[in-house]
Amino acid sequence: MIARPDEILPLYRAIKLVGILAMAIFAAGIVEFLSFEPPGQATGTVARVAGVYAYDSSNRSAGGTARESFRRDEPFAAVVDWSSIPAGTVVAARWFDSFGEVVGQVGPAPAAAMPPGPIPVALPAGLRRNIPGTYLFVVERISHGQPVEVLARRLIEVERT
Repeated sequence: MIARPDEILPLYRAIKLVGILAMAIFAAGIVEFLSFEPPGQATGTVARVAGVYAYDSSNRSAGGTARESFRRDEPFAAVVDWSSIPAGTVVAARWFDSFGEVVGQVGPAPAAAMPPGPIPVALPAGLRRNIPGTYLFVVERISHGQPVEVLARRLIEVERT
């Protein structure tokens, strides 16, 4: 009698191969996580964002009441109290639009050397109004040239109308 080939063996080998591939992807993820989120980097420092206000580009000032939404034609800027962060801490403050693009920033620099004025959102090149969507303002602590800790964040909605 001729023995029939084992139908389970190829499936077993495929499952083992997928398992090995999954472990390799998991290990690569751990290495990437540790490189971007090194352990022991949290300081517990919290930056105080006074608010996000309407921005007057001619005077380079922010005023009015703090708001969470703006029209497309309204420029806006965040105001950060840099004295709420230890003076030697290297920080950066950045605006991100809905696409994750940086649309305004200051730093990186020590907190004591950061400019005291508002941090405005810059209009994209060739546009007269902001792109609608959610904008994210983040104050980050910088170590070895990369952000390692979020010290403050604000979400702002730019309305479609």
